[in-house]
Amino acid sequence: MSGRDISAPESKNIPHVPALDELRGIAALMVLFAHLTHNLTRGVDPSIGAWLYPSNPFFAVLAEGHAGVSLFLVLSGFLFSYGAHSRQVSYRGFIRNRILRIFPMYVLLLFLEAYTYPAQFSFSAFASSLFLMGNTPAGLAGGAFTILLWTICVEFQFYLLFPFLNSFKLKYGVKYLVHLLGLAILLRILCVGLGASPRNLSYFTIVGRIDQFLIGMIAAHLYREGVLATRRSGVLLVGVSCLIVLSLFAFNRFGGWERDANWKALWHTYEGFLFASLIVIYVQAHGSFHDYYTTLLRKIGLVSYSLYLIHMPILLMFQKHNWYLTVTGSPYVNALISGVYLVPVAVLVATATYWLIERPFIDLRGEYLKPVSAPARSAKVE
Repeated sequence: MSGRDISAPESKNIPHVPALDELRGIAALMVLFAHLTHNLTRGVDPSIGAWLYPSNPFFAVLAEGHAGVSLFLVLSGFLFSYGAHSRQVSYRGFIRNRILRIFPMYVLLLFLEAYTYPAQFSFSAFASSLFLMGNTPAGLAGGAFTILLWTICVEFQFYLLFPFLNSFKLKYGVKYLVHLLGLAILLRILCVGLGASPRNLSYFTIVGRIDQFLIGMIAAHLYREGVLATRRSGVLLVGVSCLIVLSLFAFNRFGGWERDANWKALWHTYEGFLFASLIVIYVQAHGSFHDYYTTLLRKIGLVSYSLYLIHMPILLMFQKHNWYLTVTGSPYVNALISGVYLVPVAVLVATATYWLIERPFIDLRGEYLKPVSAPARSAKVE
């Protein structure tokens, strides 16, 4: 069953890769279940503590499901580089498309935040968030509708850079991106050495997250060049999936997201390589997956942007009104049981916002890719 059967929008620039839709769905579900696990455990019982450290590895991995953000960011770098392989990107056309894709839902949530929490509103904070500085202290924050908007700010900051990065890759070769990745790591270490929080710098800002976009771009280039082709994709997919699970479990054992330690300055680089490996292998193993699985994940991937943004207000409303179940002695099990009806509600609302808010603007997007000029080709260094 193809992606067209579930009304995936036809891109004028990037060849449709159904596997990437499914990975977006996986990323959205990772973040959703992470918040579900936290909000319906320590969120309703403060005695549990400031972070979750369950002895059960499954729940420990759920607690660190914020790694889905890393998967989203690597996917962005991979997808745009995959589409722009050996082609130039029109800056104006690319940014116009990104505004049409991101801003309708983003602006809607800013206004919902302002009207829901008027006591926290200030025009300067609203303007800072509107101009994509919501991941700084100047942005509008503190309420249910803006709690996740910082990721959109980081994402768009990368969009502002991508046409240049793609152009430099064409001119100097993929090694330019590799060298830039090394420089980004060195500069982040410099910031940490001067007193920046390694956790916050690497998690909330483009200074830390640029690694994941660059790794996604590098992986897409190598994949398009055939360097990463494999005939053992099934075995490798099991292997990299297990490595991701074990890594997140170890991350939780070493203090989880809450701990601010110097090694956090490199953690998201490591996550970037993990998820880039997952993407490349998943795309190649995709043909062996069952149709029911791929269709379900593709439908969730289709509305993943809305699902990512809207699930927290829904979850916090459930939490505020005690619309969750406590039918067992385990808060983790209770959270998952409550998710049986909370998750479908979130998906339903996300589907509505996708079709009524996102999709009309998505259909307005135009072409932004053009052939590489002869001088650019001759200047390319591999």
